[in-house]
Amino acid sequence: MEAKDIKEKKFAKGLNGYKMEEVDDFLEEMSAEFSNLKKLSEEQEKKMEVLADKIREYRKDEDAIKEALLGAQKQSSSVLATAKEKSDKMMSDAKEKSEKNKKNAAKKKYHHHLGPGGYATAMPKWDAKGNELLYKGII
Repeated sequence: MEAKDIKEKKFAKGLNGYKMEEVDDFLEEMSAEFSNLKKLSEEQEKKMEVLADKIREYRKDEDAIKEALLGAQKQSSSVLATAKEKSDKMMSDAKEKSEKNKKNAAKKKYHHHLGPGGYATAMPKWDAKGNELLYKGII
């Protein structure tokens, strides 16, 4: 129904019917009010469509954010797993090396101590000992 349908509506005349002027005035008011309500309804529908579009847009954004978060979680899990593997390997290698060094140290009968001068003071002594051994014909 349109506002013009109300405005143009005609009624048959009866013996003791309503006053035509009052009916026409009322129909005129109803037509104007109906027209206003229809405009308001159309405006509200347009606003709802805009809001529905926004909701669809936000849902797409939400999906993209969820995917990004899941990707980041997977990557962080992978990085942590790789770091743990490397850490475990390093610890294993260090323990292995430590055990090897302990076994080698236990096998040594004489431990070398260079003393406070280090190589600087030890080298002349070693050279002298080497020369002595050469002189004696041992080497």
